[in-house]
Amino acid sequence: FPDISLTSHKYLQSFDDGSSKQLSEYFPHQIDCDRVFSGDVNYTKNLSCESIQVTFNHNSTKYNEVQARFASAPSFYEPYTMAYAKIVYKDYQFLEQQMWNTYTRRSWYCFSIDLKASENFRSKIINLEECLPNVITGVSRKISGNGLNQNYAHLDCMRILESKKFEYVFLLQNHDILTRTHKEFARILSSLEGSTVVDKYPCPSDRCLKSYPTNLGQLELCPTSFTEQELSSCEAGKIRYMKGGMQALLPKAASDSIVNVINATIFIDMYTKRFGGDETFFPSITTTEALKIPGRYTAKCGYPRHLRYVIWWKKSKCASGNMRNGVCVFGLEDIPTLKTVPQFLMNKMMPSFDYGVIQCFNELLLKRNLGIEPSYDDVETFASGDYARFQRELRQPNFDPDKFVCNSRLSSTTTAKPTVRTTRQTTTTSPSKTS
Repeated sequence: FPDISLTSHKYLQSFDDGSSKQLSEYFPHQIDCDRVFSGDVNYTKNLSCESIQVTFNHNSTKYNEVQARFASAPSFYEPYTMAYAKIVYKDYQFLEQQMWNTYTRRSWYCFSIDLKASENFRSKIINLEECLPNVITGVSRKISGNGLNQNYAHLDCMRILESKKFEYVFLLQNHDILTRTHKEFARILSSLEGSTVVDKYPCPSDRCLKSYPTNLGQLELCPTSFTEQELSSCEAGKIRYMKGGMQALLPKAASDSIVNVINATIFIDMYTKRFGGDETFFPSITTTEALKIPGRYTAKCGYPRHLRYVIWWKKSKCASGNMRNGVCVFGLEDIPTLKTVPQFLMNKMMPSFDYGVIQCFNELLLKRNLGIEPSYDDVETFASGDYARFQRELRQPNFDPDKFVCNSRLSSTTTAKPTVRTTRQTTTTSPSKTS
């Protein structure tokens, strides 16, 4: 892997003076986040979005300074490799900070830039690609809130990533927030035994019309890698239509299989005609046993939602009180409940509404990285849960998925207690629709 050449050591030094320097320089704000996380209602209430001043001291797009910023990332030298495919169109500084939170020199970052993005935003993403050897831009497409081209944008990145080495790939939207550090994800994902993690439930009739074909042969979804006998059996089978989200967490084997041997065109184009059609593709193909997608997961064990934390429609549960297209936009008022959400990502936080909540959550992740806050990796929950158990049994000869015995207690999305790791870790320097 090509190392980032650190040509600006003086610039890098500003990140190498300990955690307090990193906190103040890269996550600038004037909020006592510890008080907010502890649930100090009066303090939080007295903060207003208008009073929070965020001035970024390190927002230069110069080649050596961008490299130095990412060389300072706390997970820079971590060996576990991941990939991220993200559809983006605005809020560059926000996106760079999110990337920095989990950045490693061996992971991969693919951005699909929405055609509606401004030229200024586009130029910054392109600049990021030119500065960092593991940043890639995919095909720019016209993306819309009803789901148009969302799946295709992710598939574009997945095709580019096929030649790269990584363990898992996150498929994300612009304002998705990852809830763990890279080290925490590495431990959790290593325990999943190669399972996909895609939120899903039976597709409602207003999304999956009765007139839609269910025959896999008619949908032309059967993998081209199948033997003649396997292909015949698959083509006689039926798709299991599911709904969930366009976000997904896929092991590399699943990602490569989907772009190499699955013809998604008929399915995606059919659902493009319906609002939110992008929310059916990944949930459906990773649940349909006949397709044999690596890392597939049975619907027999119910519909756990481990991937994305989101509050739909219920304003009473949205402490910020800001609902956007039926989704709660989190603010500082929501922070106490966000610290230990069991899901891997949450949607959404928006700089235009409340940058304070974003900076406080960034600060939390950095403190976990540095060992100031306890780690929250809940590995035991996933290692003994149905995702991992199903994959272990799937590898056994003559496994019958219909006979899999679910552990309903571990399938539910209960909040796990954080695992406390007391060893202090230090950085080493040498780095629902397009919202």
